[in-house]
Amino acid sequence: MDANALDNPVWSSLSSAHAEHARGGPDAKRYDPRIAPFVAVKREGAYADLEALAAPGERVYFVGPAPTLSQAFQHSKPQSVIQMVSAQKPPASSSDATVVTLTDEHEEDMSALTAIVYPLFFRPRTHILGTYLGIFQDDRLVAMAGERMRFDGHIELSAICTLTGYTGRGYARHLTTLLLHSAFDRGLVPFLHVSPQNERAKALYESLGFRARKEIALRGATRTDG
Repeated sequence: MDANALDNPVWSSLSSAHAEHARGGPDAKRYDPRIAPFVAVKREGAYADLEALAAPGERVYFVGPAPTLSQAFQHSKPQSVIQMVSAQKPPASSSDATVVTLTDEHEEDMSALTAIVYPLFFRPRTHILGTYLGIFQDDRLVAMAGERMRFDGHIELSAICTLTGYTGRGYARHLTTLLLHSAFDRGLVPFLHVSPQNERAKALYESLGFRARKEIALRGATRTDG
């Protein structure tokens, strides 16, 4: 894996630790659509096989390098996300809430929560990529966090979210801290992506030791033709 693996995280993951979940060829790959909506290219340019990687009507996303798309795709203006990397294990946290490891039996719960507070990127089978932790209150999943992309000694934390009405209780901090400790104990460097406009999340991550590495392009595209 080259030193710029973090600049193209989807490609880096699908070319290594997540190769079993990859579809595509040597220059363009994607996750199984039941797992994630991400497509990646080895480097920017034109790729004839991209159309075969998306079904008509399907919206996919590129994180980092994006290709020149054909007229078979309708794409939106590129946005950006801040990639943050953690350099050291944060202090341990505690919570009175019971933490549950989320599995197949919690698919509906995860989908319901992320549809409200973390839309677009979570899919029914995303959780098979790593460990996902959750907190239930009032018979519903109200907070969760998990592991998604993984490559070359790095692991991405993702789907860190809390249902409105249950924020301010430290759930996101507690779950993220547990995942950070697990990552460092395995010799992995944690990283994540956050919207530049999400000041609350950025403040939380900075308090846990994450530091902004760079802004990375996020581009959505919809396959329009039949």
